[in-house]
Amino acid sequence: MSFVNSLQTALSDTALTFRAPTWDVEAALRELEEQQAKDPSKRNKVAVLTGGSAGIGTEILKGLARGCERVYIFGRSPSRNQAAIDALPTAEQRARCQSIECDLSSLASIRQSAGLFFDAEKSRQGGGSVHIDVFVGNAGLMNYDTKQKTKDGWESMWGTNALGHHALIHHLLPAFAARPSSAEPPRIVLLSSGAHAAIYSAESNFYPLKDRLASDLGKGSFALYGRSKAANILDQKGWERYFTEEAASTSSSSPKPIIVSVHPGAIRSELGRSYEPYRLLRYARITMHRLICWPAAPYGSTNTLWAAMFATRAEVDGKYVQPWCDTRVEPTLLCKDERLAREHWHFMEELVKAEQAGAS
Repeated sequence: MSFVNSLQTALSDTALTFRAPTWDVEAALRELEEQQAKDPSKRNKVAVLTGGSAGIGTEILKGLARGCERVYIFGRSPSRNQAAIDALPTAEQRARCQSIECDLSSLASIRQSAGLFFDAEKSRQGGGSVHIDVFVGNAGLMNYDTKQKTKDGWESMWGTNALGHHALIHHLLPAFAARPSSAEPPRIVLLSSGAHAAIYSAESNFYPLKDRLASDLGKGSFALYGRSKAANILDQKGWERYFTEEAASTSSSSPKPIIVSVHPGAIRSELGRSYEPYRLLRYARITMHRLICWPAAPYGSTNTLWAAMFATRAEVDGKYVQPWCDTRVEPTLLCKDERLAREHWHFMEELVKAEQAGAS
């Protein structure tokens, strides 16, 4: 039954991807800029973006730089981060952005990068509490070499795409809570993929967590990438539970974040660039890009920016957004497994806290 469900989800995702987008991201951004010109307070938002230096990420960066007052790009290459900032069309947009060095395959680097963010934001705003309005976990890794490990010894795609983003959100938690009750709720957007449907068995892909998530399972890169993208949706559900329980157990008046996972669509991006040294795989990737993928500009940011800046809570909170701005197809049964979501989230929390304790 899980296999049939995964197949149905994959086919539905694919069918939606081939439709032309009906929501115009450029028109929405122009309207937002007009509103901000009349009321500058509408721009006073802080955004965090991972993987903003290439592909889909650069398109998301362009939108955030137009709609937010300050944008922080987290990435492991400061020079690539800065190049993406320098490529923005106006000096005003470039001035709103700042690079934060962060290697999502290293829990220590993630912890340190969060500290750099808090220091930088305090400096830029002149003191006071630091808050985040928009978090976009866009960075993604698809390795041809499935034997690669993260700095902490985990299978590289799960360890970077899932654990890395979880750890970053964990270390940024104070900034999500620092919101007055009258403010718009912060948004946490995690990029998933239709590839999550490649994984339909929790027992063979996740359990026992410590053993499975350190292993390549003897599977190919697409299956492991799919597992990491399923993990992003599971983490979304884990954070939903965390923030709901946090609100119930404290007197905080901060609004509960809007948390959403997004399938950006079949987009021509740099994902899978590790295949480049292999001629047949390189040609297959080029052919796929030409035949079935949408260009990164302007379509690469459509779903993500809609969820991060324009959709209402009712439209996206707790949902999985497919192409284009559509939430009718739910993720697979595996991604709705409450037990797996809870245990997977707590497992990642334990890893992050253990690293944090070891550093203190």
